[in-house]
Amino acid sequence: ELGADFWEVDIQITKDNYLVVFHDSILSTGENIINLYLSEIRRKLPTDSAPLFEDVLKLAIKLNTGIYLDIKAKSAGENILKILKKYNYSKIIIGSFNIQLIRDLKNIGHSYPSSILVPPGFDPFEYSKSVEIIHLCWEKLNEPEKLLDNNFFNECKKNNKQVVLWHEENPRRMNKLRCLPLLGICSNQPELVNPIFVK
Repeated sequence: ELGADFWEVDIQITKDNYLVVFHDSILSTGENIINLYLSEIRRKLPTDSAPLFEDVLKLAIKLNTGIYLDIKAKSAGENILKILKKYNYSKIIIGSFNIQLIRDLKNIGHSYPSSILVPPGFDPFEYSKSVEIIHLCWEKLNEPEKLLDNNFFNECKKNNKQVVLWHEENPRRMNKLRCLPLLGICSNQPELVNPIFVK
């Protein structure tokens, strides 16, 4: 309703192989999600704070919204592909910090665009050689927008790369960023990315 074209969702996997949407691998109790059964997680967390990925995907299909997967658990990859194949929904991007995971999924075979999340201090073009999308996680840098100059975008064009940016909630910076040749900008305030939706 706030104008998000895609939802960026973090994927974890339970001990009994259920895929849940949850950012951290470890709960506030100190327990790792991968060591817990779904029934145990349901006793510790409300359903809406760790929904099943399949339920989120069904809602996205219903609302015609894309899903940008940030796969946190490396053992979740094959299960994700099975669910995506089941629903055959095209508005999907598969991403992760884990370069090998993304390579392995490409080797299994899928038709979705892939992204690598690039931390500060790494060459984004070297780091993302095996994918179509560079996802820059530079939100903690001082004035990261200044690194997005003509040289950077010329290099993107030369390497046939699209760019997704860090989560951005600064309105002043967003005014500059949304004028750049980007595939997407992550934000906890999507109305800043698409100001036309502000009421």
